[in-house]
Amino acid sequence: MPDLCNSALASGQLVALLPQYQLEDLGMYAIYSSRQHQPPRLRALQDFLSKWFHAERAQR
Repeated sequence: MPDLCNSALASGQLVALLPQYQLEDLGMYAIYSSRQHQPPRLRALQDFLSKWFHAERAQR
């Protein structure tokens, strides 16, 4: 379960309906036309998301 849901589950705001079923980790891909004309803010977003998802996975 994503960390952002843990507090809501703990407080009872959310209820796990099928706790015996866990989703497998899936890859995430960024698709864009070319690096040649890539805006710096797009590259910054890709770098941020990559680091964030790697950190999330490392905490498990």
